[in-house]
Amino acid sequence: MIANDTKSVPAPFVLVVDGSPGARYRLRLALRRQRLEVTTVATAEAALALLRTRRPIAIFANRILPGMNALELLEVIGADPNLAGISLIITGSVQGWPLRELALRRGVLALLDSATELVELPVVLAAVLAARDTRPPHDDSPDLRPPRPDLPSGAGSPLGQIVATLASPLGAATGRARQLALHLTIAGAFLLGLFLLGP
Repeated sequence: MIANDTKSVPAPFVLVVDGSPGARYRLRLALRRQRLEVTTVATAEAALALLRTRRPIAIFANRILPGMNALELLEVIGADPNLAGISLIITGSVQGWPLRELALRRGVLALLDSATELVELPVVLAAVLAARDTRPPHDDSPDLRPPRPDLPSGAGSPLGQIVATLASPLGAATGRARQLALHLTIAGAFLLGLFLLGP
């Protein structure tokens, strides 16, 4: 009998923060289908308590939460050197949200609208994993990344670069046109990924 020397690699850990039990359940199922370990909590405060003991590669937080909202959660995470570098994805009804661009400038990796999250989720996760894989490991602990560089926006992330690229030529366009352009870019990236992976 040949011994198996390969170590089983633990699934990447992600955290879902949403006040709606139904939304938490739906996103948890979708993330588990992507082979991720998922924990869900109802508030940002509960998320911060959990972050004292476990470090996810990404946090999916609804823009509207009981107590502290997703942007306030981002500020707390960014101010703590032990938490800096965790990718934050804002979920919920984000189409037409007046704080979309502010969120992206402050370092949010992506905005995942509840109406299209199942279609866009693989692309968002690819960006999360790419950001994690392109950084050198931070000691020997699993799923740890060094603090992100001090950037005023999420322009350093793959989706942040897409958004920054779209924002410049479409500066005078309406928010609806930008949203359409972003969806087309995400769809194109998804199709390119399918093409590169093959059958």
